[in-house]
Formats: sequence, C-alpha cells, structure tokens
Amino acid sequence: MRILHIINNGTTRGGAERLAADLVGEQRATGHAVHVLSSDLPDRGTWFADTTFAVAGASLPARLRNRFRNPAAATALAALLDEWRPDVVHLHTVGLLSPAVLPLLSGVPTVLTVHGPELFLRETVRQCLPASYFRGGHRIGARLTVRGRLAERWETIVGRRLWCRALRSVDLFVAPSPYTAAIVARALGETRMVRNGVGADRLAAVPHLGGTGRIVTVGRLEDSKGPQVLLAALPAILAAHPGARLTVIGSGPMEAELRELARRLAVAAAVDFAGWQAPAEQAALLATADVAVVPAVSPESFGLTALEAQAAGCAVVASAAGGLADVVRHGETGLLVPPGDPDALAAAVGRLLGDAGLRDRLGAAGQRSAAELTIPAHAAALLTVYREAIGRHSAAVITTALSSPRRRKSGGVHEGAAGAPAAEVTA
Repeated sequence: MRILHIINNGTTRGGAERLAADLVGEQRATGHAVHVLSSDLPDRGTWFADTTFAVAGASLPARLRNRFRNPAAATALAALLDEWRPDVVHLHTVGLLSPAVLPLLSGVPTVLTVHGPELFLRETVRQCLPASYFRGGHRIGARLTVRGRLAERWETIVGRRLWCRALRSVDLFVAPSPYTAAIVARALGETRMVRNGVGADRLAAVPHLGGTGRIVTVGRLEDSKGPQVLLAALPAILAAHPGARLTVIGSGPMEAELRELARRLAVAAAVDFAGWQAPAEQAALLATADVAVVPAVSPESFGLTALEAQAAGCAVVASAAGGLADVVRHGETGLLVPPGDPDALAAAVGRLLGDAGLRDRLGAAGQRSAAELTIPAHAAALLTVYREAIGRHSAAVITTALSSPRRRKSGGVHEGAAGAPAAEVTA
C-alpha cells in the first residue's frame, strides 16, 4: 500500500511525532511505500519527514493567512497527490496545513488520528490557546484575558466551523483512547479507536534496576502537563523519604519558573532538570527509577509517556485525567490520583517509595500490559482502518455518481452518526 502521512512537525519532538515516526518505520519494514509531509519547522529530535512545506521564518501577515489558507502546504500536497498517488492519506496534526488545503484530499481515501487537543474540538479549544491569553500566563485555574475571551469565541464560533467543514474530506477518524474517541465521535462522527503503541527499542530496552529512590517525570514543561503539581508534592515526599531525588525530563516555557519554584520550596538540591532527551536516553533513565510520575492536570488524549514508563518496567503514578485512566489501571498496572492534587500525589509516590514489593508488582504488570501495545500491533490495527477508509471512499464515489450531483463526500459519517460510539480496532 502507498501511504502518505501528514504531520505538523517532522521531527521526533513529542509523543505524537515519536509515534508517527515509529509507525512509518514499521510500515516500511513490512513492505509498504510510505511518504511523510510536514512543515519545515526545526525542532529537537530526529527528522523523519521526506517532504516539507515552508513555514519557518514566515512574516506575521503570512502566519495569520496560513492559519486558514497555507499556499505552500497546498502546493506541496497537490504535487504529492499528483505525482506520488497514495492509496491512503493519514493525517496526524494538521494545524499548519490549514483548513483550506484539506479539500484537496476529497479524491483520495483519508484517515485522521486525533493525538491531542485540537481547535476543531469544542472541549479542547481552551487547551489550544496560548498561555499568554490567560491571566497570570497559566491555563490552569486562570481566567481568560479580554484578548483570550475574544480568541476563544472566534475559535469556537468561526474557526471550529471552518475546520469541521474542511474535515468532510476525511473518511474515518481515529482516536487512541475511549475518552478521546467519545469527544471525536460527538464532534465529527464515526470514529475508530486504535490504542497507541510503544517501540521495540523502548520495551525492556535495559533491565529495570530501581532501588535508587529516583523519581522521573517526562513531558513538556507547561502547566497542563502538571510539573508544578509534582514540585508542590516534593516537600512532603522528601519529608518521608529524604533520599529521594527527582529527574525532570523535558523542556518548555515553564522551565525557569519551575526552577524558581524548586528554590522557593527548598527542594532544588533534590531536583535535576535533564532537559529534552532522546527516546533511548529516556528509557535508560526510567530503567533506573523507582517511580515514574505523569502529573497531567488537563485531560490527556492517551498518555504515551505512561506507556513508555511501563515498557521500561517502572512503577507509574498518574493523574486520572482523560486517556491516562485507560493506560494506567489503578492498583493493577500503577496508581491513579486526582489531577492537580499535590497531597494525593505525594501520598501515592511515597507509598511506592516505601514498598519495594508493590513497586515491583506494579512495574511488572505494567510491563506486561505495555508488551501488548506495540508498534506492530498499532500498525496492524491501522491497516484495517485504512482498508475500511478505502472501501468507504469507493462506495461514496459510486453513490455520488449514481445520485444527485448535490451529494458530497461527508467524511464517512452518515446523517445521524455524530455521537455514535467508537469501535476499537485491534490487530
């Protein structure tokens, strides 16, 4: 099969990009012809895009225009569709592609995976707004500024409608968890659930050691991911376990603020800000940790960092936020705590630090669970979705040819299908 992937960023900068890069590698290894289109924005990680469209260095007027109609993206996509002729297009993150470009896909079977918050989902519009649109520069627990209220209203009333109209070019939608699938189905129609997978290089890449008192958290340093909640919990953790140490893996806009918070809480000596790390380096750090913490405050679409920690054999404490409750089963493959509750987080982490038997049991169960959610299984399930999308697209073309010329492709969603429950697709 000839598969064209489209994603905003062509480097392995974050969870969605790491997953897409692993998927591309697996598809190529199993004999599919694969091409990746992304913007040319530079970022951390390894490049995996084959073709890019210009975004970097654009002027302010061009950036504003590109939000709705990106001519560079349109040119690049049209050329690929004409010359490379994919059997199916798999969209990942599409904000930089722009809604006006999506109708180019009306003639090819198309699938869209919703990896996280998107402006076209009413429930996640606020999560997509810049932190500067909130009072105090934080999204969590803060009111919008006047500019922020105007932006939210615009995106909800105008922007979301533009996107939803453009997304009629999609035959099937994909979501990685029951939580996200329900949101997508309500907004866009029929959705297939395909859980994310972890790469073989992160599944027990090195034997889990533990016993070090090391706590690790991995994620972008922004308030929605909750690093500030973990730091707030750290004094209580250290009071019960003075030898504990925290490694913070990731970068982001809150780094300076978090360093200052650690200083004010008098825990700076116990915190190591390790910055962005490649997947193999993350796995090595997780393999030496006693506890991995995923302290998200806003709902996660899936929780890939939790799955990667489980793959390394590390016991996990996570917020019961969105899809994380599907990845981490409380008392079975980890511990769940209420989002934004430093006392509950401190108690859960302290419980694991003080009970090696519980750590080992949860770590081993999590690793067995992660072994079932692999990239090959993820790719196989998506191949089923691709084939369904191709069938739906062909049927829609035939129906259109035999019926009123006013009929149009409707994204594989029949009248009344919006809000239908998502069906899980497995290998």
